[in-house]
Amino acid sequence: MRILIVDDHQNMIDALKNIIPYAFEEAKKINFIESLNCKSAFLEIKKEYESNNSFDLAIIDYSLPADTENKVSNGGDICLFVREKMPSCKTMIFTAHLEDFLLFEINQKIKPDALVIKSEVGAEGLIKIF
Repeated sequence: MRILIVDDHQNMIDALKNIIPYAFEEAKKINFIESLNCKSAFLEIKKEYESNNSFDLAIIDYSLPADTENKVSNGGDICLFVREKMPSCKTMIFTAHLEDFLLFEINQKIKPDALVIKSEVGAEGLIKIF
């Protein structure tokens, strides 16, 4: 199983890497690919796509440092790029935003497989969502 985690906080990436194996106990091996910003995420996705590889799951924070060179503004753009290049990859937007209009826009325009608000879910909830 190959999982992309994109978050600009290393402690959040580390926490997810510790929780995820409990959700996928049947997986023999989980390969994590980490990115801390839009630029590194864009390049990782492009590299994997060009190597004919795909992620099984992409967990993407919505608020990320932008990549102006590739016109990637936030995690929503990364999610759309993953879905374009790897249609079988399940996508999750992970956000701290609570604004109804923004959550509605993410759900309607980006259409991730899951939209999770960081402050409203703990480890057990994440295991169920995964």
